Amino acid sequence: MKKMIIAKKIVILLIGIVLVIGVILTGNYSLSAEDKECYESAVKLQENIDKIGFKNFKLTDYPIAFCDGKHDYVMIPSGSSYCIQKRKPVLDTFAATAYEVNDHYEVIVPTKELMSSFMGVAGGMETAVAGDSGYNQSEQVATIWHEGFHCWQFDNFEDNISELNGGHDFDEEDYGEELIVKECDENDKVAALYKEGTELLKKATTQNDKEEIRRLMLQYKDIQEKRNALLDEMVQKLEDFYTSVEGSACYIEAMCCKYLDKKRFESYYMENINSYIKGSSKYYYSGMAQCMILDNLDSTWKASYDFSQPLINIIYKKLGI
Repeated sequence: MKKMIIAKKIVILLIGIVLVIGVILTGNYSLSAEDKECYESAVKLQENIDKIGFKNFKLTDYPIAFCDGKHDYVMIPSGSSYCIQKRKPVLDTFAATAYEVNDHYEVIVPTKELMSSFMGVAGGMETAVAGDSGYNQSEQVATIWHEGFHCWQFDNFEDNISELNGGHDFDEEDYGEELIVKECDENDKVAALYKEGTELLKKATTQNDKEEIRRLMLQYKDIQEKRNALLDEMVQKLEDFYTSVEGSACYIEAMCCKYLDKKRFESYYMENINSYIKGSSKYYYSGMAQCMILDNLDSTWKASYDFSQPLINIIYKKLGI
């Protein structure tokens, strides 16, 4: 069965369909120099990503397909270079994702031109028409690494991840979004407790003193226990899945951005830790924060992490709480 890994799904708003069609119709159906440069820049980051410490995580282990709406252009690593294969798109929608193709995982991303159009639509028609969505090469490179991390996760830890998600069927169209909105976002008390907890997570990401981190995490655990008492176990499992699986991928994405654009890292990723976002996206940033907290406690934690338990449990164990 082909598995769509939940990751940065692109929703094309009705108001933007004409813009997207315009990009497709005017395309020349060959991979642009800009996309080739994005791929090459992503591969060049490998040495930096190696220092993060996830064992045997290599971007070049996976083909990377750029979709322009008419074709996929698949970058196939070959020694120190690569070749490009052109094919019909394997997806019938636009998405930045990791996807199983013929029994192997691939990174699939819209071309940078299409991604810029999507981001422009999300930012409003005026921005999109002007062609200044703010979506740049560093963001495309970070997205590629995010999805590459999902390929690595499922290649190595698929059974553990399946256990972690508590039996949720991700063949469902909304990937648990409706459940999260209903049980977590529309319950004011649950939402308020989540927000209170993320304030503590954000503070802990800036701490190097273990006792101070412990103090903050004791408060966080108390809040989490109060919040979990209001939630069904299946909802908690869904949150664990997103926080650990997507959160760690967001962490990789953020680290890429930190190497390439430190200002955006601070203004976007760090600021989103305590921003309340309806649906699953908020867990990307709280999970990212938990990875950063673990870095402050023990930078080697990633070498043995196997997604068999939530990130927060690792934090509690390292702090003895």
